[in-house]
Amino acid sequence: MSVPKVLITGITGQDGSYLAELLIAKGYDAHGIVRRVAIEDPEHRLTRLEAIRSKVKLHAASLESYASIHQVVAAVEPDECYHLAAQSFVSYSFDDEFSTLNANINGTHYLLAAV
Repeated sequence: MSVPKVLITGITGQDGSYLAELLIAKGYDAHGIVRRVAIEDPEHRLTRLEAIRSKVKLHAASLESYASIHQVVAAVEPDECYHLAAQSFVSYSFDDEFSTLNANINGTHYLLAAV
């Protein structure tokens, strides 16, 4: 049997990083979607993944871009997908509700369509 591939959005958050650790321990080939800024500044943006950084493959994409989400899903071809990413910083979500809705609602739609 082949190693199952998993794709996790929100992998740099608390829940996403713990899920990645668990699935890697179970033998999964783990992939995560992160913002491009996380790859450019790993010391500050990827600290939660420190213990598994060498075991997880990160892909830069934006939930606000169907093209980037589709590209990652097509490249990874995951057996399972966990969608934990969202714009959840409270003050920012009130300051720019349209961006929040775009990321949280359209981003979910884009991911479902790509999968």
